[in-house]
Amino acid sequence: MSSEGKTSRNRLISELGKALLKVNALKIGTFETSTGDITPYYIDLKKLASFPSAFSLAFECLRSTYSERSSAIAPEYLCGIPTMGLLLSTLLANQEKVPLLYPSKSHPRSVVGLLRPGARVLVIEDVSETGVTIRSAVQAIRSSGGIVSNALTLIDRSEGADKTLSEIGVILHHFTTIEELAGTMREKMALADEQEQALESRSIS
Repeated sequence: MSSEGKTSRNRLISELGKALLKVNALKIGTFETSTGDITPYYIDLKKLASFPSAFSLAFECLRSTYSERSSAIAPEYLCGIPTMGLLLSTLLANQEKVPLLYPSKSHPRSVVGLLRPGARVLVIEDVSETGVTIRSAVQAIRSSGGIVSNALTLIDRSEGADKTLSEIGVILHHFTTIEELAGTMREKMALADEQEQALESRSIS
């Protein structure tokens, strides 16, 4: 990445951190992850949908990483994981003129949408944790005849998603990690003590 690209990316990370704090999307408390683990914080990106400027920023962040990697990934379809992953991928699919799919709730090992057998599919999530949700989407796509080798997330919480996905032959790409985001937020923003402690407890583990 060029120095200009790094500057732009750092700016986006800083702006994303500010947006998360502004809309109160960073929740501090006791939360349970998809695998039953307890975490001291939760990033609720669904809130961004009610704030157009914050949502546009999140999309810009995601699209910047997609643009950097799209030529190598060469997706023929996008598969958005509900809720926020689907909202972001819907906008991306529309702008990039790429067909969109999403996992079926009523039929767990299938997808909603017309998928051509043998087509390359990029799975999109908003926040990746352990990778279980993305893995389920990958299995549904493969069961429906699609090929998945890559997934893209806006924020990776560094809780093992990359390892989970690598075990099934999928590379996880991210715009930023919780360590990187937390570092920017500590450096440039006024965090409450409990916010800083919660981020620190997960980002250093």
